[in-house]
Parts: sequence; structure tokens; C-alpha cells
Amino acid sequence: MKTYRTESALSLLLVLTACATITTPPKPAEIPAFSFAALQGKTVALTVIDQRKPGERDAGWEELVRSDVTNALTRAGVTVSGAAATHMEIGIVRAQADQGGRRGHVWNGCVQLTGQLTGAFTTDAVGDACVTQPNEGPAWGIFDAKETLHLAYEDALSRVLSGLDKKLH
Repeated sequence: MKTYRTESALSLLLVLTACATITTPPKPAEIPAFSFAALQGKTVALTVIDQRKPGERDAGWEELVRSDVTNALTRAGVTVSGAAATHMEIGIVRAQADQGGRRGHVWNGCVQLTGQLTGAFTTDAVGDACVTQPNEGPAWGIFDAKETLHLAYEDALSRVLSGLDKKLH
């Protein structure tokens, strides 16, 4: 009888987790350096806006993106300030990892970021990335979900910053 209940509880848990979605912000991105040569020595105002639907928005995502973009700009010799003639806006359009595949055996993480630069320079770019990884870790793959989302975020952030950087040359 105990075995039956344990199997039933486990089956119910697997059914409930088969449709899981993770939207919590991942760890900071490790991205390559960008030159932003046209902005070197200049001051840029930075705004990050979570454009996802209410209920999906998370101030933690805005903080993460703001910190990572500030670090990338600072490494390129750009000063980030609250007010400046040149303004960079990064939008968070999509950021989630969904369990998928047969019986939830994979995580599909997708992140889409938009970037717009206005002022002395005007350009825009989109960073869109999806990563799929097997759901193999402990705790029903929550660690895999976070890593999948992290990899998609790094790729999307690299793409949007690279796109803006290339258009400034």
C-alpha cells in the first residue's frame, strides 16, 4: 500500500512539474568585450525596461540587465550616468525556461532583448536566443532550467550589444 501511494505521489509530482516554467533571473552574464568606439569617453544614460506581461515582470531581471550592460559599457570606456545626451534603452521582451519534450525531459530557455540608442547616435538592435538542454539534474532539473535560462540570456545580451556596437562603426 505504501508503495502505491509513493508511486501515485511521484506520478502526480511529475505531472505537475511537466509544465514548469522558470522566469527568475539567472546569474550575471559572462560576455565578450565590446568596443563601443563611438561612445568611448562619453556619458550614456541607461534605462532597462521589463516589457513582459504583468505577472511575468521581475525587478531582478531589470537589475541584472542594468548591471551587465553597465559593466560592458564601462569596460569599453563609456561612463554610465542617470542623465546624458546619449541614451541607451534595453527592453526585456521575453525571458523564461519551459519544460518540454516528451515527459518534460528538456528545458527550452528563450530570452529576447531589444536595444535602442538615441541622441548623438541613433540605432537599434535585437538579441534573441533560445537554448535547449536535457533535464537531468537534481530537484527535477531546476538547476538545469536556471543554467538553460542563463545561457540563453548570455547569448541574447551578447547579440543585442554586438548589434548596437556594429552599427556604431
